[in-house]
Amino acid sequence: MKFGLNQESRERVEPQPGLLAICPLCESELVAKCGDINVHHWAHKRQHSCDHWWEIETEWHRKWKNRFPKDWQEVIKLDEFTGEKHIADIFNAQLDLVIEFQNSPIDIREIQSREGFFKRMIWVVNAEKFQLSTFTLDKWNADIFRRIKPQIKESILGSNEQGGNRLTTSLEMFHKQLEYYQDKNQTEAFEESYIQYKWSNRKKVWDIANAPVFLDLGDEIVLIKSDFIAKRIPLERLMKKYAE
Repeated sequence: MKFGLNQESRERVEPQPGLLAICPLCESELVAKCGDINVHHWAHKRQHSCDHWWEIETEWHRKWKNRFPKDWQEVIKLDEFTGEKHIADIFNAQLDLVIEFQNSPIDIREIQSREGFFKRMIWVVNAEKFQLSTFTLDKWNADIFRRIKPQIKESILGSNEQGGNRLTTSLEMFHKQLEYYQDKNQTEAFEESYIQYKWSNRKKVWDIANAPVFLDLGDEIVLIKSDFIAKRIPLERLMKKYAE
């Protein structure tokens, strides 16, 4: 946790050696963890976490959070009907959009729970260790891909109804964009944007997500469009869309 609350002023404070604070979610005591190895953070004094969706914060998390204004970071979201509360990594109030940064493995139920709770959201996933290889989508493969019949698409995408529906929709959008680039005679621009990828030991849990899933590969960011097609998203474009 990057921010705790000052015990007297209730202002948000970052961890400093010897400083105490309270948790903005459960109001229990926090202690500052400011070692030389792990990222400086707040931890609950009594060794518990009040938000079971929260994962140990890494330098990767902190790097992404720091790309956004401080008052967008670690925002408490409340369900007024149930009283359930969770901390969103980033909340863009203007877009009414939550951005969740995911570094560790996550199960299907948690993906569904977070998406159901936050409603409008996107995922940014640390994929540097995912053994994902990307390839330029050449004209021949793009043409073959465009001609795949719907019933063949279904068998390729698998039998999972929720994931399959999402991927089929993505494929339809892919076709529309492909036709647009071909009509405008901008095939090269299309090839620079869309890529094929091969994902060894594929994390199939992300096929279940309904919210957009951006994979941070370290040297580039890609948006999953199907189980073998992705779209390159320059960091500058991503930030312009979600951080301005």
